[in-house]
Amino acid sequence: MHDLQNARGRSQDATDFLTKCANRKRVLIYHFFEDQAELQPNHPFLIFEGKTWTYQEFHESIIRVGNWLMTELAIKVGEVVALNGGNSPEYLMIWLALDAIGAVISYVNWNLTGASLVHCAKVGHAKIGC
Repeated sequence: MHDLQNARGRSQDATDFLTKCANRKRVLIYHFFEDQAELQPNHPFLIFEGKTWTYQEFHESIIRVGNWLMTELAIKVGEVVALNGGNSPEYLMIWLALDAIGAVISYVNWNLTGASLVHCAKVGHAKIGC
Protein backbone atom coordinates (compact mmCIF):
# COMPACT_ATOMS: atom_id res chain seq x y z
CA MET A 1 0.00 0.00 0.00
CA HIS A 2 2.94 2.32 0.66
CA ASP A 3 3.90 2.14 -3.03
CA LEU A 4 0.37 3.03 -4.12
CA GLN A 5 0.23 5.98 -1.74
CA ASN A 6 3.50 7.35 -3.11
CA ALA A 7 2.72 6.91 -6.80
CA ARG A 8 2.48 10.68 -7.32
CA GLY A 9 -1.20 11.10 -8.07
CA ARG A 10 -1.72 7.72 -9.70
CA SER A 11 -2.51 5.78 -6.55
CA GLN A 12 -6.28 6.01 -7.09
CA ASP A 13 -5.96 4.83 -10.71
CA ALA A 14 -3.85 1.87 -9.60
CA THR A 15 -6.20 1.06 -6.74
CA ASP A 16 -9.23 1.24 -9.05
CA PHE A 17 -7.53 -0.98 -11.61
CA LEU A 18 -6.53 -3.60 -9.03
CA THR A 19 -10.00 -3.51 -7.45
CA LYS A 20 -11.60 -4.06 -10.86
CA CYS A 21 -9.28 -7.02 -11.54
CA ALA A 22 -9.94 -8.51 -8.11
CA ASN A 23 -13.71 -8.17 -8.52
CA ARG A 24 -13.47 -10.02 -11.85
CA LYS A 25 -11.17 -12.62 -10.22
CA ARG A 26 -8.54 -11.89 -12.88
CA VAL A 27 -5.39 -10.97 -10.99
CA LEU A 28 -2.89 -13.50 -12.28
CA ILE A 29 -0.16 -12.56 -14.75
CA TYR A 30 -1.72 -15.16 -17.04
CA HIS A 31 -4.98 -13.18 -17.02
CA PHE A 32 -3.22 -10.03 -18.21
CA PHE A 33 -1.55 -12.03 -20.99
CA GLU A 34 -4.87 -13.66 -21.94
CA ASP A 35 -6.51 -10.22 -22.17
CA GLN A 36 -3.79 -9.04 -24.54
CA ALA A 37 -4.11 -12.21 -26.63
CA GLU A 38 -7.79 -11.41 -27.05
CA LEU A 39 -7.24 -7.71 -27.81
CA GLN A 40 -4.37 -8.14 -30.27
CA PRO A 41 -4.10 -11.79 -31.30
CA ASN A 42 -1.95 -11.19 -34.39
CA HIS A 43 0.43 -8.70 -32.78
CA PRO A 44 3.95 -10.02 -32.17
CA PHE A 45 4.41 -11.00 -28.53
CA LEU A 46 7.85 -12.59 -28.47
CA ILE A 47 10.84 -12.65 -30.77
CA PHE A 48 13.52 -15.11 -29.68
CA GLU A 49 16.49 -16.30 -31.72
CA GLY A 50 14.83 -15.38 -35.00
CA LYS A 51 11.41 -16.92 -34.26
CA THR A 52 8.36 -14.73 -33.67
CA TRP A 53 5.21 -15.72 -31.75
CA THR A 54 2.02 -13.68 -31.92
CA TYR A 55 -0.08 -13.34 -28.79
CA GLN A 56 -2.50 -15.94 -30.18
CA GLU A 57 0.25 -18.44 -31.05
CA PHE A 58 1.88 -18.07 -27.66
CA HIS A 59 -1.48 -18.34 -25.88
CA GLU A 60 -2.25 -21.57 -27.74
CA SER A 61 1.15 -22.91 -26.65
CA ILE A 62 0.45 -21.98 -23.03
CA ILE A 63 -2.86 -23.86 -23.17
CA ARG A 64 -1.14 -26.97 -24.59
CA VAL A 65 1.59 -26.81 -21.93
CA GLY A 66 -1.00 -26.29 -19.19
CA ASN A 67 -2.98 -29.33 -20.32
CA TRP A 68 0.24 -31.37 -20.38
CA LEU A 69 1.16 -30.21 -16.87
CA MET A 70 -2.26 -31.19 -15.54
CA THR A 71 -2.65 -34.51 -17.35
CA GLU A 72 0.90 -35.87 -17.50
CA LEU A 73 2.40 -34.36 -14.34
CA ALA A 74 -0.84 -34.09 -12.33
CA ILE A 75 -0.20 -30.46 -11.32
CA LYS A 76 -3.14 -29.11 -9.33
CA VAL A 77 -4.40 -25.76 -8.09
CA GLY A 78 -2.38 -24.61 -5.07
CA GLU A 79 0.40 -27.14 -5.60
CA VAL A 80 3.94 -25.76 -5.21
CA VAL A 81 6.08 -26.37 -8.29
CA ALA A 82 9.80 -25.57 -8.39
CA LEU A 83 10.60 -23.88 -11.71
CA ASN A 84 14.21 -23.92 -12.82
CA GLY A 85 15.25 -22.95 -16.30
CA GLY A 86 17.15 -20.59 -18.52
CA ASN A 87 16.02 -17.79 -20.77
CA SER A 88 13.74 -19.41 -23.36
CA PRO A 89 10.21 -19.25 -24.75
CA GLU A 90 9.53 -22.66 -23.20
CA TYR A 91 10.38 -21.34 -19.72
CA LEU A 92 7.89 -18.50 -20.21
CA MET A 93 5.25 -20.94 -21.52
CA ILE A 94 5.65 -23.17 -18.46
CA TRP A 95 5.59 -20.15 -16.12
CA LEU A 96 2.34 -18.80 -17.59
CA ALA A 97 0.79 -22.28 -17.82
CA LEU A 98 1.52 -22.93 -14.13
CA ASP A 99 0.04 -19.53 -13.31
CA ALA A 100 -3.07 -20.33 -15.38
CA ILE A 101 -3.52 -23.62 -13.53
CA GLY A 102 -3.27 -21.82 -10.19
CA ALA A 103 -0.11 -23.59 -9.08
CA VAL A 104 2.26 -21.81 -6.70
CA ILE A 105 5.54 -21.28 -8.49
CA SER A 106 8.80 -21.50 -6.58
CA TYR A 107 11.35 -19.82 -8.83
CA VAL A 108 14.74 -21.47 -8.45
CA ASN A 109 18.01 -19.97 -9.67
CA TRP A 110 18.86 -21.86 -12.85
CA ASN A 111 22.56 -21.95 -11.90
CA LEU A 112 21.92 -24.17 -8.89
CA THR A 113 22.82 -27.84 -9.12
CA GLY A 114 23.13 -30.85 -6.85
CA ALA A 115 22.45 -30.45 -3.16
CA SER A 116 21.64 -26.72 -3.42
CA LEU A 117 18.97 -27.37 -6.02
CA VAL A 118 17.45 -30.25 -4.04
CA HIS A 119 17.46 -28.11 -0.87
CA CYS A 120 15.50 -25.31 -2.59
CA ALA A 121 12.87 -27.74 -3.80
CA LYS A 122 12.55 -29.44 -0.41
CA VAL A 123 12.30 -26.22 1.60
CA GLY A 124 9.25 -25.17 -0.40
CA HIS A 125 7.79 -28.69 -0.38
CA ALA A 126 7.75 -28.35 -4.16
CA LYS A 127 6.94 -30.91 -6.77
CA ILE A 128 10.10 -31.11 -8.82
CA GLY A 129 9.36 -29.44 -12.13
CA CYS A 130 11.23 -28.23 -15.14
